[in-house]
Amino acid sequence: MKVFILYNYSDKNVAGKKDPSEKFVKECAFAVKDVLEDSRRKIQINPLKDNIKSLKSSIELLSKKDFNIVFNICEGFGWDSSMEHNVAGILELLKIKFTGSGSVTLASCLDKGRTKEVLTFHGIKTPDFGVLTSPSGGISRSLKLPLIIKPLMEDASIGIGDNSVIDNRSSFKSAASAFFKKYKKPALVEEYIDGREFNVAVLGNSQLEVLPVSEIDFSGLPKGMNKVCTYESKWYKKSVAYRKTPPVCPAEIDKKLEKKIKDVAAKAYRAMNCRDYARIDMRMSLNGTLYVIEVNPNPDLSTDAGFANIARASGLSYKELILKILNLALIRDN
Repeated sequence: MKVFILYNYSDKNVAGKKDPSEKFVKECAFAVKDVLEDSRRKIQINPLKDNIKSLKSSIELLSKKDFNIVFNICEGFGWDSSMEHNVAGILELLKIKFTGSGSVTLASCLDKGRTKEVLTFHGIKTPDFGVLTSPSGGISRSLKLPLIIKPLMEDASIGIGDNSVIDNRSSFKSAASAFFKKYKKPALVEEYIDGREFNVAVLGNSQLEVLPVSEIDFSGLPKGMNKVCTYESKWYKKSVAYRKTPPVCPAEIDKKLEKKIKDVAAKAYRAMNCRDYARIDMRMSLNGTLYVIEVNPNPDLSTDAGFANIARASGLSYKELILKILNLALIRDN
């Protein structure tokens, strides 16, 4: 068995940008490499950089097909996460089997508006929303306050901060202007669900395994901070947002709620046509209604990331998790 590990990387702006989410891609790739080498598999690892020379070299290596499968760690092309699905598309064009979801699923889930449209079609609750393509654009008056504004097509909580929550309509225009000035990208504006947040890890294809429900504990946040899983809370370990929003897994919930959450997660996984593994993020309102916030195909597989921690709570070691994902990809037909 020979496995080709492909991960995205860029030399651009690394020194000045100091973006902690970027270095974890390479660390994750080498963590997977260590697991597979320890399991007596032959490994070839390759960084896909965002330049023509690297792209051409990577495609030439892949075209040789001197391996059984690609373990796809790419979360974009270079640091451009909007290109994640294109990498999967290249593998599909070359008719190469690879781990994780296909290009259509990756593209659909990256577009939060499209995800919500698909979920709604399948009868899965998601907060009402609107899409802004410019700071002067408007949204439906039917959307109920408070609202939250975030990039329409980003992952890893990029563009989400404590100030992303909008409490009154008079501050909406200034919030939208600030957003577009900083990100220069379309925005998703959705109703903010003030309640509990759950993360659900799902494994499988024809048969699904829904792992123990994890909950983000917002109880330690200082008064005045919104209960939001921000970019800081995910990546800046010294920040208050990170230290005061620990995950609790298994979540402290009764069996009835656990079953309901798992059923919704499985339904969302199927609706978005996820493969091998994905994480479903939900909010539960104060009246007990569950809303799917995001569907995350190919979530971070770093050793200390949420997915791996949830797997450990289910009894799976990191090594067992990686081998399980590999085997799920190997045995499926598509």
